Amino acid sequence: MSAGLLIDLSLVLMLVGLALQVVRGHGLFRGIVFFVAFGLAMALAWARLGVPDLALADAAIGAGVTGALMLAAFRRLVELDPAQARPTVAPHSPLALAIALLAALLVAVIGLTTIGLEHDPGRAGGQVLERLPETGLGNPVTGVLLVFRGFDTLLEMVVLLAALLGARIVTAGDRVPVRAASGEVLPLVGSLRAIVIPLTLLVAVHLLIQGADDAGGAFQAGAVLAAAGVLLLLSGRLVPSERATGMLRFALVLGIAAFMLMAWWPIMQGRGLLAPPGKGTILAVEAAMMLSIGLTLTLLFSGSAGVRAEPS
Repeated sequence: MSAGLLIDLSLVLMLVGLALQVVRGHGLFRGIVFFVAFGLAMALAWARLGVPDLALADAAIGAGVTGALMLAAFRRLVELDPAQARPTVAPHSPLALAIALLAALLVAVIGLTTIGLEHDPGRAGGQVLERLPETGLGNPVTGVLLVFRGFDTLLEMVVLLAALLGARIVTAGDRVPVRAASGEVLPLVGSLRAIVIPLTLLVAVHLLIQGADDAGGAFQAGAVLAAAGVLLLLSGRLVPSERATGMLRFALVLGIAAFMLMAWWPIMQGRGLLAPPGKGTILAVEAAMMLSIGLTLTLLFSGSAGVRAEPS
């Protein structure tokens, strides 16, 4: 048995084991921890499959940001109902095993059917690669997401904004915003923050620019930017605010507005909808999307309408 096959089998067993722990964990906190571990293992699986874009997205969004949002929700829940922090044993339904077996059978049938299909070199993939030079991009994933399937990306941005608005509506009655552990920040924390935040911003910008030609892009960069926002919230440098400034609201919709402008501008020039706009325009739109994504995820974590800087 080759080393590569051993690694693949280990990843499969790890994913199955972590997934079982997520759904069968005795307590919400335990389930969240295993969910984050599952996201990291999935990122390893994507990297093993040679898909670095999805690996980055799963590590940054699937494990990092989503895990942080779940922990923030868990903290809200515990402050509202302390009993939620106690480990619990969920009752097992007699239908649970049957449903699990049917779901596993369905996945197996879909997998075997996919394997049995005749291999096609991929007309869509070939067409994307042929037309990729028109966009000025070197990364086919970015070309597909922003040009050839741009409406999907636009809807993802709309869904993210709708999630923030929905969260604000649901939590309007009893807000328990995230706050730093204490009002005083230890000198070591302040020093680490002064080092980590600039490096995080550099990584976000690097992922944004690199996404034009290699693995990366607006969503990965936005997730890293949100991580900086979460760190600033937890260290007390940013504090939740009940009112959002006009500039903040503008930044939240900037990504959608920039994308729509990129979509309709070619029509005004007599070309088709979402015609390849050029590398510079795509990077500008992705920068706007990165800012909107980072701020939206940060506000979802804070559970507030806005944030404001606390004097250091």
